[in-house]
Amino acid sequence: MSFNCDRRRERFVAYRRQGLMVKEAAERLGVSERTGHRYEQWYWRTKGVTEMRRREANWMRPLILAHLRAYPDQLFSAWDMVRKLGKPTNQVTAARTLRGLAADGLVELVVGPTCEFDPRPARRYRLASSALREVA
Repeated sequence: MSFNCDRRRERFVAYRRQGLMVKEAAERLGVSERTGHRYEQWYWRTKGVTEMRRREANWMRPLILAHLRAYPDQLFSAWDMVRKLGKPTNQVTAARTLRGLAADGLVELVVGPTCEFDPRPARRYRLASSALREVA
């Protein structure tokens, strides 16, 4: 590692100790947020922490199913799910979860126009059948 990189990492750790979030510390250093996360991982590895805590793989699954059961006849896109659930997540995680639920047969994919003025296809999801709605 170069001397400048080591100094930046040390300054990053100092900013984090002051209570700044990763994004804020990275902005002060003039690096990307992703680089800030790399510095964070480097810091924890130097302290002997090799496994970072992550969310369990299917943490969003029960939230999405509960929402779809509450509104069984409506269609929702991945972006709609992110907005409705209000959880700290992104559209990619919601889309991945919805695709997994569709693969398991719990929800069905409906491809149709985005809206009446925009004919581009949009992927929306709903519960798979009325029998599933009653059982769940």
